[in-house]
Amino acid sequence: MWKELLERAFGLPELIATVAMVISVIIYAAVYWFKGAKTNEDDLQKMWEDEKRKTFLYYNPPNAPQFIQYARNGETEKLQEMLNTGSVNINQTDSNGNTALIAAAWNGKTQTVLFLLKLGADAYLRNESLTDAANAACNNDKLETFAAMLEYGLDAGKMSFGGKLLVMYLAGKNRTDLLESVLKQCGGVADPASALWSACNALEKNNLALLLSYKADPNAANELGETPLMALASALPETDGQKQIQKEMAVMLLEAGADTACHDREGLSAEDIAKQYHADPAFIQLIKLRRASEEWVRTR
Repeated sequence: MWKELLERAFGLPELIATVAMVISVIIYAAVYWFKGAKTNEDDLQKMWEDEKRKTFLYYNPPNAPQFIQYARNGETEKLQEMLNTGSVNINQTDSNGNTALIAAAWNGKTQTVLFLLKLGADAYLRNESLTDAANAACNNDKLETFAAMLEYGLDAGKMSFGGKLLVMYLAGKNRTDLLESVLKQCGGVADPASALWSACNALEKNNLALLLSYKADPNAANELGETPLMALASALPETDGQKQIQKEMAVMLLEAGADTACHDREGLSAEDIAKQYHADPAFIQLIKLRRASEEWVRTR
C-alpha cells in the first residue's frame, strides 16, 4: 500500500518507492523515539525538581517559628537577641520537627550551627523523618558544616541510626577524611552493603580502600541482592581516567574476595550488569577472566 501511494504521489518506480518507504519509516521512528526520549527526560527532570522542592520545604517550612527562620538564614545576631529575652527555647521545633540547629545545618550555615551548639542546642534531636543535624548537613552536601560539627566534638556513634547514614552519605563523596573520622567514632562499618555500594557507584576509590581496610564484606548485598561489584558495574564513567579508576576498584574488590558468581534478585551477575550499562570492554574482560579462574578452581 505504501509503495502504491508513493508511486501515485511522486511517480517513483517500485524500487525507489521501496527505498523511500524504508527511509520514511526510519525517520518516523527516529522522530517518535526522540520525542519519547525527550518527554521521558523532561518528566524525570520535573520529578527531580519536584523532589528537591519538597525536600527544601520540609527543612524550610514557611510557617516555621521566627527563631528557626533566623537560624536557617544564618542570622546569628537575631538569634542572640531572641535568646537574650529568655522567651524562646533553643530546641523548639517547626511543624516537621526540625530544630533551629537542624535547619541551620541543612542550609549549611556553619557559624550559626557552632553558635547554637555552644549555647547548648541538642545535636542529637531528630525531626519527624528521624534526621538529626549532622545527617541533615550531609544529606544536603553541606560537608564543611558537618566537618565543623565533628571538630566541635559531636559523636557520630550517637547520631541517628548509629552513624549508618553518615557512612553511606560520605562513602559516595570525595571526603575520605570525614569518612574515616566517622568510622573511627562508630567503631567500623555497620552497614557494608550501603557503604560499599555508595563508594562503588560514585567511583570513590579511596573510600572503597578505606571501607575494605575496616573489614567491610566485599560481597555484602543490599535488599535487591546487589553486591558492591554490581554497583561498580552499573557506574557510568565518562572519562578515560574514570574508566581506569573503575578497573582499579574492580581489582581491589576481587582481591578482597568479591565473588563474580553472585546474582541479584533478577538473576543478573556483575558481568551481565556491566554489559547492560555498556561498561568499558576492559572492565568486562577483567570480570570474565576472574570468573573463569573461579570456575576453574571450583571444578578442580
